[in-house]
Amino acid sequence: MPPAYKDLSLAQLRAFCQTVRLGSLAAAAEHLGLAQPTVWKLVHAFEKRIGQTLFITNRRGTIPNEAGRALYPIASAGLTNVESLPSRLAEMLEAAEVRITIAASPRMLAEEIVPAVAEFVKQQPNTRFTLLEMETNEVAPAVDAGQAELGFTPAASNPAVFPRLTCTRWYDLDVLLVMRPDHPLATRRIVRVKDLSKYPLLFPRANLNDFPNPAALAAERLDEHQTQWVSARQASVLRRCVTMGFGAALLLGRAGQANNPELVERVMSNELGRAPIYLVRRVGVIHHPAIDEFATALRATLASTGGD
Repeated sequence: MPPAYKDLSLAQLRAFCQTVRLGSLAAAAEHLGLAQPTVWKLVHAFEKRIGQTLFITNRRGTIPNEAGRALYPIASAGLTNVESLPSRLAEMLEAAEVRITIAASPRMLAEEIVPAVAEFVKQQPNTRFTLLEMETNEVAPAVDAGQAELGFTPAASNPAVFPRLTCTRWYDLDVLLVMRPDHPLATRRIVRVKDLSKYPLLFPRANLNDFPNPAALAAERLDEHQTQWVSARQASVLRRCVTMGFGAALLLGRAGQANNPELVERVMSNELGRAPIYLVRRVGVIHHPAIDEFATALRATLASTGGD
């Protein structure tokens, strides 16, 4: 192994600069929090690395000679640049624009993610979001293909199909009964599944497996009791159908998040359970820290306002 003095170190640079600035090894040692012999070794190693004697030692202290005085401005500027690297990098990252692409269903984007985005950009105004509206089965492929950094979906991805993805349960949704205020069940504080059989009911049948307990819904055979004038897939379409008087709707969501004064909601999760929403990400991809921060902030907000 070559002698240590052949590799210029930050410690040597600090020892040289502080000895020149303070005029003695003892003062430099006190400033650096080191023993005086340690500082002497660092200065001596620095001189060997530079190939010049840089100090004269006399009764007044350790004084830089002509070479030491000539080198000090260069070394001091270099030390300042190196020591300021962490703060300069933080400033650059703070000033740089960060782009986050999220894949999720339209309902999830509108009711959970967009409010979280609005809060996040207040704290980090240099963040820019791209929201990809997708069906449940499209989210994992989009993240796997690198089209989105984050995916939110009620369907856990299959590791055999998507070995490059991680799938983490991130938050839960309630099953909501959405009605017009003039619906016969709207005046009830608690509505049971058996109460629904008397009235037309809309639900996204194509996405029935997204519900936490699809077997319970299927067992009630609710779609056979009353005429279902409209069969739709998206929550926004079904909510519009409810406002037009086509019946009540069963949807996944969080009570009050849709912010529609024309509709009332009842949480049905006591009987039908709560649906997990998974965060899907690619493994081995280094992202900007803001992406993790947003995902964590979203989870914290939804966890603190979860339904019963």
